[in-house]
Amino acid sequence: MSTRDRPRSGSAGLRRAGFVLFLGIAATGCSTIDSVQPRAEVRGETTVRPAATTTTGPTASLGVPQSTVAVERVEPDVWASLAGPHTVEVVETRPHDATAFTQGLLRLPDGTLVESTGLVGESRRQRLAQDGSIEAIRSLDTDVFGSALALNAGVLHQFSLEGGDVVIADPTTLDEIDRRPFADPVWGACGSGDQVITSNGSSALTVRDAGLDPVATVNVTLDGEPVSQLNELACREGLAFANIWLQSGIVVVDLATGNVVATIDASSLAPGNPLGADDVLNGIAIDPDTDTLWLTGKRWDTLFRVRLVPTG
Repeated sequence: MSTRDRPRSGSAGLRRAGFVLFLGIAATGCSTIDSVQPRAEVRGETTVRPAATTTTGPTASLGVPQSTVAVERVEPDVWASLAGPHTVEVVETRPHDATAFTQGLLRLPDGTLVESTGLVGESRRQRLAQDGSIEAIRSLDTDVFGSALALNAGVLHQFSLEGGDVVIADPTTLDEIDRRPFADPVWGACGSGDQVITSNGSSALTVRDAGLDPVATVNVTLDGEPVSQLNELACREGLAFANIWLQSGIVVVDLATGNVVATIDASSLAPGNPLGADDVLNGIAIDPDTDTLWLTGKRWDTLFRVRLVPTG
């Protein structure tokens, strides 16, 4: 099923220690940003715009049995003990490309931030300078809706929203090295050891080997209830940080169990530019040097580096 055809959830929400995640879109079609009018009809992660026509890729092959996931771990750090509800405290801001329909954000080992963007005819990957300028940019094919970006085995993997080729690129130059046919739609992705974790807007994360073949499925639950609309991902220390599409919350998932071990309320973040209904929080990059996160959103004019503050 393509994201354009995905049913919209009418879930009333999930609660944990006072933190509320409203999952999906109400049947009336309203979004979490109710003070602005949408610039286009929102249908899942795909945004239908008059000037662009998205293409539908092959049907996803997600029938992988649930299993315990052996995720490679590094030495324990602050993320290993992360638990409970959190808010965010801004410690740094940078300008951000307000034209970027952000799909993925990651931090390279040298501290450089790299971003992937979506929308047909506008999809690209770009390297961001500290002053907010774009140091390098590479566009995707004009008929592709770009999505997630993951670093694995020293190279970038850039996926498309509804299936198609995955582009493999040099993380420094952003030049394309190779591409592989890839049938499954991908909303978010992150590298974890020698594996790649992907989301598709459901409540399941797919664990893939170095060749991107699925090896396991992680069913994500909060207090025993499925957490759907999982979107952009960042991985660290056996955990996956996941945006919830059209929401200002992030769930932190233990990849070994699928349990949500922590929640992050980022609703206090707000860019300075006007927003449309789909210009929501999207983009997570972990900064292990400072134990902080870089967060931004679709067409936001600001990148935020934040510290997590427990509220429980």
